Amino acid sequence: MNFRFNALLAAAILSSGGAAAGPKEDVLGDFARCTHIAAKAARLACYDSLAPRVKALTAPPAVAAVPPIPAAKPSAAPPVAPPAATAAPPPPVATAAPPPPEETAGPESFGAEELPQPEASAPTAEVDSITAKLSGVTLSPLGKFTVVLDNGQVWRQLGGDSQLARFKEPAGANTVTISRGLFGSYNLSLNDTGTVFKVQRVK
Repeated sequence: MNFRFNALLAAAILSSGGAAAGPKEDVLGDFARCTHIAAKAARLACYDSLAPRVKALTAPPAVAAVPPIPAAKPSAAPPVAPPAATAAPPPPVATAAPPPPEETAGPESFGAEELPQPEASAPTAEVDSITAKLSGVTLSPLGKFTVVLDNGQVWRQLGGDSQLARFKEPAGANTVTISRGLFGSYNLSLNDTGTVFKVQRVK
């Protein structure tokens, strides 16, 4: 066994290249001399004597320990700039007080007869129901009527009323009845036909 082991070690040395000088060359020379020993016991003893030197030559070189790389220190956060001071609001600008309103002449400065009189609003019917003959009828382009009663009152059909009236000729042949409706409205019925028209008094 020692012979085989020593022979393998020698073969490893030979396979690594014989051009190297120094201890390896000396071991190879001694190994060559051992091979020429005829006596088996002496030859084995020669191989055994070379075994420590062969092991030393075939041992891998020691790898130097690499010192660990120190961990990078966290970079310090950049300094935060202090908030910029806000400018103080400008002082309020004093505005001149508006001039007092000019005095205007009141009603007492001139006679009541000189005051402009407001337009008279359309009179409202003072009765809940009235029946009268017609003295006149006019129709608008849209067919809405305006009637004049024989007592002088004037009534007009509302624009939102969709009913179309059919009057007899002449106007005096028509009889209308006007009565109060809901919420202050007025209804006009023509010649007792049962059709009701929404009207308002204009005179």
